[in-house]
Amino acid sequence: MFSGYLSYSPNKYFNLQVGNDKQFWGDGYRSLFLSDNASNTPFLKLTTNFWRIKYVYLLNVMRYGPINGFNVSNNPSDFKTKYGTYHLITVDVAKWMQFTFFEGVTWFHADSNRVRGIEFSYLIPIAFIRPVEFALGSPDNVVLGIGMKFKASPKQIFYTQIMLDDMDVGAARKGKGFYRTKVSAQFGYKGYDIFKVKHLDVQSEFNVVRPFVYAHKAPEQSYTNFNQSLAHPLGANFLESVTFINYWYKHWTASAKFQYVVQGLDKTYEHNGSNIFVSDFLITPNLGTAYANYFLQGVKTRLINVEARGGYLINPKINLAVEAFVNYRYQKNEFLKQNNLFLGISLRTNMFNRYTDY
Repeated sequence: MFSGYLSYSPNKYFNLQVGNDKQFWGDGYRSLFLSDNASNTPFLKLTTNFWRIKYVYLLNVMRYGPINGFNVSNNPSDFKTKYGTYHLITVDVAKWMQFTFFEGVTWFHADSNRVRGIEFSYLIPIAFIRPVEFALGSPDNVVLGIGMKFKASPKQIFYTQIMLDDMDVGAARKGKGFYRTKVSAQFGYKGYDIFKVKHLDVQSEFNVVRPFVYAHKAPEQSYTNFNQSLAHPLGANFLESVTFINYWYKHWTASAKFQYVVQGLDKTYEHNGSNIFVSDFLITPNLGTAYANYFLQGVKTRLINVEARGGYLINPKINLAVEAFVNYRYQKNEFLKQNNLFLGISLRTNMFNRYTDY
């Protein structure tokens, strides 16, 4: 959980950071590009701002537990090093519209032929990753994405992210349900002072992630760190709707959340697309067959999570508050049915974001 960094700005256009922390890229509650779900990681980040363009280069040094078939090691002594390089370009096309391009690559320290270490070709800040990866002839895990944000009015914002993990159009035409149609999408809305009520805000978001997204043939190169997803905590093969309503008056606060999820979980010893730590070589329904896959295949599981909170902000500078909450969680599939009701009172400060709604 150690977090901290050093920052240096030689001028108003450039900033360099070195540290150990999390990153979150996007405008939503979730991020399909890069989120703060996984553990902190050592990083090097270069940020450039000029005209209407913002460019971010990020290098992460991450860890993974060896994976043998469907078994993932959680022994810290077994963890090994892997790396991630990410580029984010944001362009303010107009005052009301912003466009984002994202790309990233994950690769591990050693492959079957040699000990690779850091792939220096990926460290070039201005290089596009996909051409470099193609030139290297490497099998690394490359992801691409685009995002947009529209400001319909000063108090209404629409945002979206589209993530492409892998796509083979030629192979997909040969049959239905080709596994490498790895696409995910996010659509969201933020509204402020709803119904002309000051400080009454709402956010509603819809996330769809197809099967096998963020996974890879070499499980060490999955889109993960410390056996945690670098993007959405649910992994893959799901749809999610999550809505927040927040209100505050002076130091008093109140909020409500409603989350609904449908996910196709992996069956026992079958890779149906939700477990992003499993190798693509273990894809079912027929071992080694890449076709006949479909969205939400596997054990269809439904999740409902409802929460209400109310409190008093004691110290805004450190976000220290006393709060009471009630949370109801319901999960059901053909094998289980769970109902959980939690009540709590807390004195807390929000120094870290930890996701527990999955």
